[in-house]
Amino acid sequence: HKVVGYLPSWSGDTNNIQYDKLTHINYAFIRPTTWGGLSAIDNPNKLNALVSGAHAQNTKVGIAIGGWSDLDNRDFETVAASASLRATFVTNVMNLVSQYNLDGVDIDWEYPTASTAWSFDLLMDDLAVALHAQGKYLTAAVVGAGDYYGQHVHNAVFEDVDFLNIMAYD
Repeated sequence: HKVVGYLPSWSGDTNNIQYDKLTHINYAFIRPTTWGGLSAIDNPNKLNALVSGAHAQNTKVGIAIGGWSDLDNRDFETVAASASLRATFVTNVMNLVSQYNLDGVDIDWEYPTASTAWSFDLLMDDLAVALHAQGKYLTAAVVGAGDYYGQHVHNAVFEDVDFLNIMAYD
């Protein structure tokens, strides 16, 4: 079983985390840019402290990319639709994973729709190839049931992710 927590960059203290009760912690959030980059890490010292504390307890740390966007996902949509932008994005993600000694990536695109689901598939496949080649994990945050905000995830994504994080609160 996986026990996954999210630590928001704007709240919480790394000294109060019960690392021994978690298998994974995702640091939330950064966003993609429309040119394939990533927004800056908010509170990088906190991320460094999280990685240090988690790794000391054999807990894995990932970066959560995405989060709530008032359904404005032009950043994800633009990057995912272009092979060259996906390649740039994957390179930037891998550089960030290396820079912060992260164990993986959680994609929290809220939400791929029927018209963007194929691009989501391609993005997840490209990320999976790069991350898995380095022994890193890839997850996605999805809603538990229904057609929430038109979320549409193809079965092909299940082959790319190591596991899914179900947003039961939605």
